[in-house]
Amino acid sequence: MRHTTSRQTDAYGGRLKAKLIDSFKKMSLKKKILVTGVSKGIGKAIALDLIGKGHEILGTCRNPHTLSDKISGVKYFALDLKDENSIQNCFEAVGEIDVLINNAGESQMGPAEEMSDKEVRDIFETNFFGTISLTKKFIPAMRRKKKGLIINISSLSGRFAVPFQSSYASSKIALNTWTLCIRKELRPFHVSVSLLEPYFIKSGIKTDYIVDERSAYKKMTDRVSESRKATLNKAKEPEVVAKTVAKIIESKSPKGIYISGGMGPFYALLNRFLTSSRAEKMTNKVTGLTGDDLV
Repeated sequence: MRHTTSRQTDAYGGRLKAKLIDSFKKMSLKKKILVTGVSKGIGKAIALDLIGKGHEILGTCRNPHTLSDKISGVKYFALDLKDENSIQNCFEAVGEIDVLINNAGESQMGPAEEMSDKEVRDIFETNFFGTISLTKKFIPAMRRKKKGLIINISSLSGRFAVPFQSSYASSKIALNTWTLCIRKELRPFHVSVSLLEPYFIKSGIKTDYIVDERSAYKKMTDRVSESRKATLNKAKEPEVVAKTVAKIIESKSPKGIYISGGMGPFYALLNRFLTSSRAEKMTNKVTGLTGDDLV
């Protein structure tokens, strides 16, 4: 008959204890995360990455029932950031969360002079006001628990005042400022807030191109648009942003600002040391607004 020695028993007990500790750690690290705009691009990449890491992922898009390529394990919720009732319904359906990732947004391009007030307000409703409204609904529970993380995904275009993206860039720079303000307000309650500014990313986001064929700006707008398309063709995939998001979530003390994608970190650093006139020249060069044949 084979006898189990006390040494073998101790070794088995040690392995069992280690497994239990490892399981407990994994359970404690698992977070309930809401990601807005998961139907494609950056949001989808974030959801895929985080669910692969064992987190509980809740994702939003305007019409979840129309999605043909849903991510296995993700719980989908309808959300239209232009509709306050939709925002409230989403909040009530989701419940309390550990992490909020505000990714959903719209893009727009065209001459500022020719943008209608409605078109400007529409993009602000999604990129700024709707995002604020959703975030404010989740803050009280995080504040009471003294625990939580909010990640607002913006764009570097806000920093560089990209021509013919005045509404889009303005909505993003507004979100940037609001994010950094609430970061300071929520810090005493141990709620972390981070801003993530991607550079050009193959996000798949549709850009509303608003310019009349007879417009005095048509030639310039087309040139900037073509330059933008050329840059996007060489841009990084959305998985780059997803990795940065995972880094923020895993950080014990997330920073206020993160920059992700290609030359983004370099241009952001360079912009800090350039005079406004030099920064303007750099932006014009990158966007194709150089030469004497612009009009």
